[in-house]
Amino acid sequence: MTSEDEHIDRIAEAGARWEAAVHQYVHGWGRPPADGHMPDAEWRSQEAERAARSAYEAARDDYRRHLRGEPHED
Repeated sequence: MTSEDEHIDRIAEAGARWEAAVHQYVHGWGRPPADGHMPDAEWRSQEAERAARSAYEAARDDYRRHLRGEPHED
């Protein structure tokens, strides 16, 4: 069974990955392209940010289930 500290560590690690993905996306693609076409690299960067955000939210939600005593991933 996962301890509270392990859950908090997972949330912090996922949050750090999300923050890094946001930073990479914003600094690489912060302005809309002049032609309106999203380059493949920008799309991949945007999808990486979305995936990192989802991982953070999943870790957070898993911890909330842990706190309520509900079944959750271990």
